[in-house]
Amino acid sequence: MSNTKAAAWDNIGSLFWEQGRNSAKPSAYEMDRFTQDIKLGDRVCVIGASTKELVCLLMELGAKVTVYDFSIGMCNSLRAAMPDSDVVIKQLDIVAPLDASLIGSQDYVLNDRLVNRFTAKEAKSALHNMCALTPAGEVRASIKLGYYPMDLKMIELGKERDTLSEFFDEETQTIDFSKAGTVLNDALLAHGDIDANLLLDWYRGRAAEKRFDHADIVALAKNVSTPDGNAVSIVAVQDFPDAISTNLYNFSSI
Repeated sequence: MSNTKAAAWDNIGSLFWEQGRNSAKPSAYEMDRFTQDIKLGDRVCVIGASTKELVCLLMELGAKVTVYDFSIGMCNSLRAAMPDSDVVIKQLDIVAPLDASLIGSQDYVLNDRLVNRFTAKEAKSALHNMCALTPAGEVRASIKLGYYPMDLKMIELGKERDTLSEFFDEETQTIDFSKAGTVLNDALLAHGDIDANLLLDWYRGRAAEKRFDHADIVALAKNVSTPDGNAVSIVAVQDFPDAISTNLYNFSSI
């Protein structure tokens, strides 16, 4: 498997977290939960270059930080925002087969709402790889459960226009933005000052994304194992009071 969404994120680059993510970036409470027990010298990998504030906090804690993102544009944007930092920033497709040299290279793997950008199949591959990066450590992933407001608007318009089945699979709770046509245009919500046409291209390039509930995440963990065959379990779940229906899931091998 390889990720087909990188071009969309290349185009939007730093605009996502400079303008469009002001209302959805991790709160101080969320960052505290992400970094709990992380200490000086710990090897910490952040999957997704959009979480600049989390990366900065990890550097303040003295962690050895590596950031991986499947978008070279997002990587370059983070480098530009942190020109004097010692953080390692590299392009890596987390849903593609993982290079053997990276297995066991981290103590913690963190990602913020990354799973929400994937289909069920992509999410399974991504979680497998994240657990492989830290088979003796912990993966911490924040996940928004259920639908986003724009999803609900699209579903409502799709029902009104009798086009819902063209872009929405109710059984798997998967929305394909690339197939939504004018429904996407009419349901589009502003992301800061980002141009609407750029946003439309971004969504279409993101293509299909599953909307998860808690049972889906439990099932996802049960279907993943580490490279040495150990099962993966959810060892903790914490809700984020400042982010509606968003939980932090801690995954570890058992």
